Amino acid sequence: MVSNIGNVTLSGVEVNDSVYDLDPGAGTAHSFGDLAVGETKEWVFNGAVFAAGQQTDIATVNVIGVPGLTDVDNAYYEGVLVA
Repeated sequence: MVSNIGNVTLSGVEVNDSVYDLDPGAGTAHSFGDLAVGETKEWVFNGAVFAAGQQTDIATVNVIGVPGLTDVDNAYYEGVLVA
């Protein structure tokens, strides 16, 4: 989920992942396109493969053409097999 809490429309909003290719057909990022002031967009990635044990993943959101406008979300989780 990405939100624009600023005061200008953002163009070229993309999310990248440290583990998964989010857009296998056209690169590695998922594009949200434009994000208007106050707008929130949600997207669910269903390509993750289960892995047992401690996992680490980092999602990064960038705005194309605006260097330094980035947000990072670190995820740490434990994959557990349930019998």
